[in-house]
This record gives sequence, C-alpha cells and structure tokens, in this order.
Amino acid sequence: MKKGFSHILLVIISLISYSSPAQEKWTLNQCIEYAIKNNIDVQQNILNIKKSELTVSSSKFSRLPNLNANLREDLYFGRSPSISGIYTNYNKSATNIGISTDITVYSGLRIKNTIKRDELNLLADMEQLSKIKEDLSLSITALYLEVLSYKEQVKIAEQQLQYSDSLVLLNKLLFENGRSTENNYYSSKALRAKDDLARTESRNYLALALLKLSQALNLENPQGFDVEPPIDTLSFNPLSPINIYNYAVKNHPAIRVAELQLQSMEQQLKIDKSYLYPSISLSAGYNNSYYHSFSSGSSNLLFGQQMRHNGNETAGLNIRIPIFNRLTYKNQIAARKIDIQTQELNLLNAKQQLNKEINEAYYNAEIARKNYIAAEEAREAALIAFYYEKEKVMSGKSTIFDFSNAKNELLHSELTMITSKYEYIFRCKILNFYQGIPLY
Repeated sequence: MKKGFSHILLVIISLISYSSPAQEKWTLNQCIEYAIKNNIDVQQNILNIKKSELTVSSSKFSRLPNLNANLREDLYFGRSPSISGIYTNYNKSATNIGISTDITVYSGLRIKNTIKRDELNLLADMEQLSKIKEDLSLSITALYLEVLSYKEQVKIAEQQLQYSDSLVLLNKLLFENGRSTENNYYSSKALRAKDDLARTESRNYLALALLKLSQALNLENPQGFDVEPPIDTLSFNPLSPINIYNYAVKNHPAIRVAELQLQSMEQQLKIDKSYLYPSISLSAGYNNSYYHSFSSGSSNLLFGQQMRHNGNETAGLNIRIPIFNRLTYKNQIAARKIDIQTQELNLLNAKQQLNKEINEAYYNAEIARKNYIAAEEAREAALIAFYYEKEKVMSGKSTIFDFSNAKNELLHSELTMITSKYEYIFRCKILNFYQGIPLY
C-alpha cells in the first residue's frame, strides 16, 4: 500500500514539474529586440515617420491640377438681375452651378524644391529612429552586462561561503577532539555569518539589476525574469581612432540627421527665393445658371432651355509678378541663411563631439584591457596565496585570522577582476558600435 502511494506521489510530482517548466532565459539579442519593439520613444518616432510620408505624398500630388465643383442658390427681393444681367424689380431666385480647375505651370521651382525638402525631412526622421534604437541598444547592453557581473559576484559569494562552511566544520571537529580552542570555533562561525551576509547582499544586488533591466524593457511582469550569459571573446579592436572615426562620420545616425537637416534648410532657402519670381498658372471652368421669377405675369423659360443657353466656358492664363511685399521675402531669405550657418556649426560640432567620443572610447577600452590583465594576474596570485593559507589552517599551522585575510584578499581580487572584465567587454562593444558591428 505504501509502495503504491509513493508511486502515485512521484507521478504527481513529475506532472507538476512537467506542467511548470523553468522560464526561458533571455539573450542580449532578445532583450534589445524586445526593448526596441516596446519603447515609447521608438513608437513615437515611427508615428513621426508616417506623418512625414504623408507630407511627401501631399507635396508630390501638388503637381497635379485640382478640380472643384460649386452649387449656389440665391433669392432676390426687390431689384434683382435678370438673365440678361439687367436689374429689374422682381422677386427672383438664381441657381448657379459650375466646375473649375487650375494647375501651376511655373512657380520658381517651388514644388520641386518642396518635394525634395520633405523627402530630406523624411530621411532625417528615419535616421533619428536609427539613433534612438542604437542609443537604446547601448543602454540595454550596459544593464545586461551589469546583470552578468552580479551573477558572477553571487557565484563568488557562494564559493566564499563554502570555504567558510568547511572551516566551521573543521574547527568543530578539532574543538570536539580537543585539538583547537572554542574561540577558533566561534571565530569561524562568525566568519561564516559574515560570508552569508555577503551572499545575501550580492543576491539582492543581482535582483535589483534584473529589475532595472526588466524596467528598461518595459516588461509588464518582471517576476521570474532572467538572462542567459553569452559567450564573449575578449579582444581589443586593433583599428586606430582615426579609422573608426572615418567610418562613423559617414554612417553614424547623429551625423546623418545633422547633414539631412542642413540639406533640408538649403532646400527651404530655394523655396523662399521662389516667391521673388513670377508664377504662372492655367485655369479653366464651366458655369451655368437658372433664373426663376416669382412675380405674376413673368415668363420663365424651362430649366432645360436655360441650361442650353446660359452656360459659359472659361480658360485663363494667370501671371503673378511680385513687385513689393514690404521686404517680407527678403528678410525671410536672410533669416534662412542664418539658420543654415547655424546648422553648419551644429554639424561641425556633432562631428567634433563624435571624434571626442571615439577617442575616449578607444582609450577607455585600452585602459580597461590593461586593468583586466592586471586584475587577472592579481587574482591568480591571491588564489595561490589562499590555497597555501587554506592548507596551513587545515593542518593547524595557521590562524583563522590569517585565513580570513587571505580569503578577503582573494574575494577582493575576484570582484575586481569581474568588474574590469565586464567593463572591458562593454568598452569593446562601444567601439564595435561606432563601426557598425552589432552589439550581439
């Protein structure tokens, strides 16, 4: 009976385990793609792009002629116009219908330059979207690497606690057999409690880092969220800062946005100048009318008869020649030239800032590489010293305090190595970012 109950219990446990699989861990690729998909700034910029596309469409369709129809009904009391156009003392109604069209023939290339300007604005919005995505990707990468760093710190804290557990067990046996003092036993327990607190703190820091990353992703429910450590090859990029800059200045979204905005302003200057030139347009239309008198004795022609005789067609050539506009266009052109000069300085400043960022990123990566190498060497030395001290304390040839000092030195060196490792990884990824190399 007990055997059957145990078998049933095992089946239930296996079913529960099968129905509640462990949550899949997120890779850096998944984190970045999810963040981009759910980021509000990205979504707002996508809407801006859609508006710019509509603006471009409207500009292109402005080349076409328009077509308008009109219908008007007038009631006249007292003197009113007759069919012949002479005013008479009759109460009448007049129905007017018409259709008209016009097309711009020449306007100083205003339409062409407007289309070009709107297309440049659309490209600038698209580059701005790329910039937002890249900045977001860098931010997510930094938070992701912070999580990985705390994960390794938790492992180190757990390892340190295992060392302390072993020491507590050893001193307990030695004390029970009269080969060690009670003070050593309780000192080892105090050391173990300190390491247990350090493990708890490192786990809390990891939980906080995971929360920050989940919030950056805009996850609705961060509970159970975790990441998958990638396999990163630590290698310093050999390209010089000038070579990285030569690539970035042609492809970096921030530079492309500034360039496109400058080109858009230059097109706007051409549009402003077009108002100084004559404009030519063609127009055509058809109009008809029906008159009805309410006075007694009046003879009203039938609707069909009036429609046959009252219609008229028009065709016109319209030339607009600007002569004096109170210096409005002249001052507008002068102001636009100032805007262009300002944007040229903005572009130059953006390039200079990019150059500074790349040089700083390069030398920060070089410093991080050297720090990581030094941290690795320090950790190896601390590890050897710790193992020696561990053997000595296990054989009773050293004190707990010497062991604690060696263990603390190892802990410090391992934490320093982890920090420098992920700092180096992040700095290398920044350099890759400036060269157009994906972050994942």
